[in-house]
Amino acid sequence: MWWRWGCANGGKDMNGPHTLPKITVIYNPVEGISCRDAEAGIFVSTIIEDFFRKGRNDEVIVGNSLIIDNFRLAIFEGRIGVNNIEFRFKDQLLIHDKDARFTDWPNGFCDYTERILEKLLNFKERG
Repeated sequence: MWWRWGCANGGKDMNGPHTLPKITVIYNPVEGISCRDAEAGIFVSTIIEDFFRKGRNDEVIVGNSLIIDNFRLAIFEGRIGVNNIEFRFKDQLLIHDKDARFTDWPNGFCDYTERILEKLLNFKERG
């Protein structure tokens, strides 16, 4: 199957000018799928395994940053090729590299936890 080559070779298609199938991961913190923290890795692994079994484009709308981070970890660990996955937020395609780092981090994208931590760590706000 030509799409397995894409994952094994960093997302590069070894059989010519085919368009590689992709998982499109859409972040929607209001309407997206969420799960328990301890289950996020299993959820992502299941999505990836299903994607490779089907061998066609797939889309998942997720609602928490831990799921996004587990998809990024899968890229970093080589469980999915960099060109076999894309991330979207508010109609914007987020570009990522082979290490799953985004070139741009838009305001509102997976930043709920960071906003809370910023408040907790900023002692000057407390009077």
